[in-house]
Amino acid sequence: MGIQARGLGGGLASLAARLGATEAAMLCGPAAKVLADAIQHTTVANLRRLEDLAEGLTSLAARLDAAEAAKVCGPAAKVLAEALVDEKNANVRRL
Repeated sequence: MGIQARGLGGGLASLAARLGATEAAMLCGPAAKVLADAIQHTTVANLRRLEDLAEGLTSLAARLDAAEAAKVCGPAAKVLAEALVDEKNANVRRL
């Protein structure tokens, strides 16, 4: 799922922009949960996959209300933060 997740997440978010907020959230919520779960089950060693999943999740989270986004994205954000802290390559850590 890596680059495909980024593209599919972004594509779904783009389509959801044409929908009402409630319908967009209903469509994007479950997909965001899939990406968030994938992030939680991806090892820090696979940084590129984490990056792709995070980009897809970010696109979808923008279509959720704040409470739902926090619920879905919070655990994934923790994994990503830990990956950044644990990363030894200065080029990767550069924001």
